[in-house]
Amino acid sequence: MDRAFPPPQRTQNKHLLSEQINQRKQFIDESVHDYYYALDHLCRMYDQNMSPLEKTIKLVGGLRDELKEKLLPLNIRTPDEFLTQAKNYESSEQVMNQQPNNQRRQLQQQSNNPRQQFNQQQLNHRMRNYQQQKRNEQTNPQQSTRNNYQDSNTPNRSCYTCGELGHLARNCPNHLNE
Repeated sequence: MDRAFPPPQRTQNKHLLSEQINQRKQFIDESVHDYYYALDHLCRMYDQNMSPLEKTIKLVGGLRDELKEKLLPLNIRTPDEFLTQAKNYESSEQVMNQQPNNQRRQLQQQSNNPRQQFNQQQLNHRMRNYQQQKRNEQTNPQQSTRNNYQDSNTPNRSCYTCGELGHLARNCPNHLNE
């Protein structure tokens, strides 16, 4: 009895398969593993007896540029060697890409930390005071020396060296006399 629906014959056009192999490129988000087996499948459909070197040339030719640059100097001769080396570079690339993400996450966690925000505010305040001091030195060089500099909080504070109000220990005029 004849079958009503015979199985489809795999009569792919050799020219079409050759074009597919030559135009096959690794996608940006495609793993080396997936790319390797997709191209390997096309190569086997095109020619079961394709030489390992020819297959390797096709594999390297379709790689993403950043991987291709790393594999070309290695002079790879077999598809297995290609797969091993490409996976090694791909996994090291993934580790390198994850490291900045971890650092970014740590910085975000630090910026969410209230103590870190407070320290940043203090730093900004000190920076503004320093810039103001520099501007004062440029406009009145005789009046604005470091020893005479007083920020807005010093009139209320007493010196730890002499106990007088109006200056800090680091700016104490009596310290120089002792």
